[in-house]
Amino acid sequence: MRLYVANVTRQEWLFNYRLDFDDTGRQRTMHKSQPIPAGRQVQIGGDFDSIGQIDEIVKQLQPYGMIGVADIPRMDKRAVVQLVFNVGAPVPTEAMRKVRGGNELIYIDTGRKRREASAVAANNAIQTSVSNLFAEHGVDAAPADTTDVVIEQLEQSEAGERRIEEGYHAKLGDAGGRPEKPSARKRSRKH
Repeated sequence: MRLYVANVTRQEWLFNYRLDFDDTGRQRTMHKSQPIPAGRQVQIGGDFDSIGQIDEIVKQLQPYGMIGVADIPRMDKRAVVQLVFNVGAPVPTEAMRKVRGGNELIYIDTGRKRREASAVAANNAIQTSVSNLFAEHGVDAAPADTTDVVIEQLEQSEAGERRIEEGYHAKLGDAGGRPEKPSARKRSRKH
């Protein structure tokens, strides 16, 4: 039996695993390691004598984001998949594309949430700093209760991804909730 594992990440994966039984079925722990280049797949080990050996390897790597080809239609849309395996035949290219596309959606959503959180954190830091400066100088007026935070990626990545241009309207006291997004208008780039 052959085990094929595809790396659907953008970096090389060092596939570490152990076999608790040798080829004769005797209990013996062997540690093995095999590199898998990004976007590629390899056959792990050689021919395995039993499905039990393959099951052991799969159980070891599932907590780190490995799923089987058969599980792709039921994969969790919120969890990044690192590796895809198939028994007996190579992982189909279309399966690798589907998983990688799902991962990209997760990364995009995660990035958006981090930018929103950074807008809230920046707003809170500014409000606190201004309040402290007002207090030090004896100014009774409170700082403005709203801040517009603009996040703009000025340079495009080497991968040719689209630029990020977003703005958030954060209110005084937002402490981790989602900031309000301003109306969807095109922002002009100022130099």
